Formats: sequence, structure tokens, C-alpha cells
Amino acid sequence: MPPPFVMISKMHPPREAWRLKVRVLRLWVVPSFGNHEVPNSMEMILLDE
Repeated sequence: MPPPFVMISKMHPPREAWRLKVRVLRLWVVPSFGNHEVPNSMEMILLDE
């Protein structure tokens, strides 16, 4: 049975689902280019240890 959580450094591209235990250090929303009222993406800086 695999461990319940995976370290960020152990992630690899072929797998699409991960279970991570992290702390969110920074969180911000990037607005859409054409309409600043609509969010385009949410960016995060994560820490796992």
C-alpha cells in the first residue's frame, strides 16, 4: 500500500491524482486579460516540509 501523502519533489507527470499535505505560503488570483472582474487562475506557493 502506498504512503498516504506524497512529497512535492516525488511527483512525476504521468500520474494525474495526488494526495498532498502542504502549507499554503502565498495565495493570489490572476485576473482575466480581457475582463479584470473574472479570475483567470489561482496561483499558490506550497511547502510540504
